[in-house]
Amino acid sequence: MISNRFTTDKGIHLPAVMSHSDHLESKRQRAHALFQHHEANPIPDRPAVGNETEYNRERAWQAWNAFFLDTMEINPAEVWFNLCNDLEEAKSYCRTFLQSYVENSEELCPCLGLEEYEWKRTVTSAVSVLNVWRSLIGMADSIILLERRRQDPKNKSLWTLKYVDPKPNGKGPVHKITMWIYEELPDITGLTREQQFDKMEVIASDIVLMLSTLWTCVKDIPYEPRERTLSPSSTELAAGG
Repeated sequence: MISNRFTTDKGIHLPAVMSHSDHLESKRQRAHALFQHHEANPIPDRPAVGNETEYNRERAWQAWNAFFLDTMEINPAEVWFNLCNDLEEAKSYCRTFLQSYVENSEELCPCLGLEEYEWKRTVTSAVSVLNVWRSLIGMADSIILLERRRQDPKNKSLWTLKYVDPKPNGKGPVHKITMWIYEELPDITGLTREQQFDKMEVIASDIVLMLSTLWTCVKDIPYEPRERTLSPSSTELAAGG
């Protein structure tokens, strides 16, 4: 047996120095082991997103599929394939969904007027529609188009859609619809492009209105008794800064 240690003339045992060929073989084995590891653990095709982003994507995706299956009676996936090819029909379908999404966002909400309830549109800002559009692009690219890229790896760039913010110098079918949402959809549906609220100082009458509403509209504001009792103190503290 050949020892991997040798002894000096003073009797001290030292490790043998690895030869150049042994060192090269060690690096070769390490490289092969790394390759096998990375081949068994590929980079995820679908990047991880936060819980809130995932929730918003799922909601938008469900609305998209329901609209095209139940209302338009077509295969939702075909819209994405055709959008990748920049077909006008696909862009028209996308705009139809987005405008319908705004128009059909009405909900029956309690109000402080003579009528107890009134219909209100819940989507009132172009920013909200842009967020829906961003969510749809993310889902389509990571589900429908991911599978197409695996089937057609030579044309990966064709079967890829990415959302970009509304900028005049952008290009591609996704950007065209993004600009339509920002520039034209507000004029069609009455959406606002600006911030939807102004910060204003709370005055005494505002506090009285909030507290009276809390107690007179019990059936519409489902607070526990303890929470309802503590709310006046919390409101006063918040108003005082």
